[in-house]
Amino acid sequence: MRRSCTGTSHQLQDGDQYDVSLNTERVPIGECVEEVLKLVRDPAFAETDESRAALENLSLAAHVRAALRNDPRTRKAKVMSMRRGR
Repeated sequence: MRRSCTGTSHQLQDGDQYDVSLNTERVPIGECVEEVLKLVRDPAFAETDESRAALENLSLAAHVRAALRNDPRTRKAKVMSMRRGR
């Protein structure tokens, strides 16, 4: 689902890469905040057991990558994480 408050006056990156784009040069901050709050309250964006598990997996993968990059012995290792079941 993609929603946009308005387009941007200058293209920083491809707007299709974002779920939400809010141009504060054209739309008052208060209206942008209201748009974000509408999305937060939308049932389509409600947390689920699956979404929490996915976030935990992403967090664990980031911690592992950081630990590997912090150690000179594994700094250059190419690591790929794969999800297997729950």
